[in-house]
Amino acid sequence: MIVEVKDLKKAIAVVIISFCAVFVTTLFFNFYLDLKDLDVTTLNLIQKKFYDTQLIVSKFVIIVTGVILSISSAIMLLFYIKQHIDQSKYKIG
Repeated sequence: MIVEVKDLKKAIAVVIISFCAVFVTTLFFNFYLDLKDLDVTTLNLIQKKFYDTQLIVSKFVIIVTGVILSISSAIMLLFYIKQHIDQSKYKIG
């Protein structure tokens, strides 16, 4: 089976979206790890509450970006595979 340029463009788009999902999740995960390594013993009550809020928000963003972007990448990949199979049924056999 010969891979056409049109098919290659679609595959590259799916790969880019998958890369973006991993990249965004990694950025926020690194932010969370940086927050966890901070020394919070010298913080006052308000600063400690702000720190705890930042930890919670970063966990939430990691979960949302990881799950939502991964699901959307997987759905796009499944639709691409299904479309490719439907278009080349006669070549497959």
